[in-house]
Amino acid sequence: MEPERRPWTLATLLTRLATLLLLAALVVGTVIAGMRAGKSGAGSPVPATLGPALRLSTQETAGLWCPAGAAFSRDGTRLAVFGPAAGCDAQGALVRPDQRHVLAVYDTHAGVIERLIPLDTLVAPSLASRSSGHARAVRAVRYVGLGWTPDDTRFAALFAAFDTPGPATQDALVASGMVLVDIATGVGTLIHGDGGFFDAPLGSYVGLPVYDLAAGSVSAPFVSPAGLAFAWSGQDRPEAILPLDGQPLRQLPISAGPRYPVGQPGGGATFTIWQPGYVLGPRASAAFAGIHGTTGAFVTAFPTWSPSGTHATLLVAGVALAAPPNMPPAPSATPGAGPLVLAPDRLTQVPARDAALQAVQREIGADGWAQIAWNPDGSLLASIACLAGGDEALTLRDTTTGAVVSAEPLHLPAGDPGCRGFSAGEDIGDYPQSNLALLWSPDSAHVLVSDQHAGQLTLWSVTTTHAASETAQ
Repeated sequence: MEPERRPWTLATLLTRLATLLLLAALVVGTVIAGMRAGKSGAGSPVPATLGPALRLSTQETAGLWCPAGAAFSRDGTRLAVFGPAAGCDAQGALVRPDQRHVLAVYDTHAGVIERLIPLDTLVAPSLASRSSGHARAVRAVRYVGLGWTPDDTRFAALFAAFDTPGPATQDALVASGMVLVDIATGVGTLIHGDGGFFDAPLGSYVGLPVYDLAAGSVSAPFVSPAGLAFAWSGQDRPEAILPLDGQPLRQLPISAGPRYPVGQPGGGATFTIWQPGYVLGPRASAAFAGIHGTTGAFVTAFPTWSPSGTHATLLVAGVALAAPPNMPPAPSATPGAGPLVLAPDRLTQVPARDAALQAVQREIGADGWAQIAWNPDGSLLASIACLAGGDEALTLRDTTTGAVVSAEPLHLPAGDPGCRGFSAGEDIGDYPQSNLALLWSPDSAHVLVSDQHAGQLTLWSVTTTHAASETAQ
């Protein structure tokens, strides 16, 4: 007797198709990982060199101080930053013609200004109608960058408007939300809602809202589940696809390990926790929940956009890191005094992503910390050790071996706190923000160091030998 033939339903077809696509993705990922290992050579560092640096004074080129919110466009051709047209002590600049905030867009190849767009004029007129009277006139506006939309047409920033230049309590808040700036026209669109400014003061974190650009609405603050990798869900918010349950991990999943890219949170389908952030020694991270004994930490806070570009938020994530064996102390740092950064309520212990991260842990010791950023494919780690002795340098390490492949001194001006300085602390209603920002361009061709104190952007070119040979083939 022949077996019964059952008709294929649409659900069956879709299930089989999804299974085939998943298997194909796993095969392709394995092949790519193997090709990368073969090209770089097992145990041999990726040849990379920090080339000539393009240094741009934001004061001279754009008339702005304290550059903040630096972000490359997704195609890597443009770089956007914003800041006040006054000194670094005027982060909450008065809304006056001579003390405004400006958004500057640079051509990353030529180092020239493409656009200068005043920000306060986009925000202030709409806010006037939301004030309850003349006593609620907007006196200061503060911004936190969310970067470019995935189609590279607009730049987003969270804003908070206050009725006093030096806000000390939440009562001074007039309005908050997101301003979305069209780069071609300079036109701004406002989405009013919780900007998260009073969820974030002094490093605490209780969740941040998601902005819906299509509907012009804002969700309630939410905390994404702890994880090593994330993706935007059908509920229009980032969810952990490699969740952490609080139990220590002895081994990282392959897709969160050194052979896989770190992922693109600015519109990519999936991305890992290994975004620009801080690695801290055990004593510098002692204030974080889940840290004990010889455990250090990695923490990060970064903008993320849904692949469609219709939703955006700031994601805060972190893990505890076991200290490498025989890690020396760092006597040049202040024991127990860590950086002012956002971090989740509790950190789960996991192994370091790669040998380069372990090498940075050894460099900073028990009391130090460093700013770090992986290039998009995860083969190189850029770092700046934030030690009290000064003499900061930009260092590139191969993630397979941990070897230093290139390093250049930053040559900070006198009085510059480097990555030991933070803009938050005195006033409530501000996100903790380092004096220095460190990030890679999407094509891995440049590393940016943005310095608020110096009012300077430094674009280091990065040359990799294997990339050049592959292009020639």
